[in-house]
Amino acid sequence: MKKLLPILRWVLVVVLLVVGLALIFNEQIKSYVVHNMSQSAISQPVSKKKSKGNFDFQSVKAVDIKGVAAQRKIIQAQLEKLQFQVSD
Repeated sequence: MKKLLPILRWVLVVVLLVVGLALIFNEQIKSYVVHNMSQSAISQPVSKKKSKGNFDFQSVKAVDIKGVAAQRKIIQAQLEKLQFQVSD
């Protein structure tokens, strides 16, 4: 038991030192991680998958105020329902 106590103290000191250093250099660590992640995202090739679009301009309908208001009500109700579900 006497040998275990000094070892646990040193482990605790090392853990606290690492946590303290991580808190001190938080911004630098975050900047480094973001930089590396953005570089890896930039270096990944973009897939050149071609897809056919729907260019049927005859099926496009004009936008009116009533349609926008109705759609806004629907979206607002969906958001309120979602917020209610999240808070439960």
